Amino acid sequence: MDKLDIILEKLEKLEAGQKEMQAGQKELETGQKEMQAILDRMEIDILSLRMDNKSIHRKLDVIAAAVVDAQEDITMLKAQ
Repeated sequence: MDKLDIILEKLEKLEAGQKEMQAGQKELETGQKEMQAILDRMEIDILSLRMDNKSIHRKLDVIAAAVVDAQEDITMLKAQ
């Protein structure tokens, strides 16, 4: 094997390594996109839960106010 063959063989190995690196980079980019999509969905879910939480607290406030009113009515009725 002469020097030219050795150089060509090394060049082919480098090109194969470069293609492998590019494939790995594409795989990494795909993984990053998937992770970003998951994070985006999680953010939407968190916002939705926050809105639900606020709604629940408003409903609980209404219920608590109704209970207080009912207790006052009961107290007034017992006093009569």
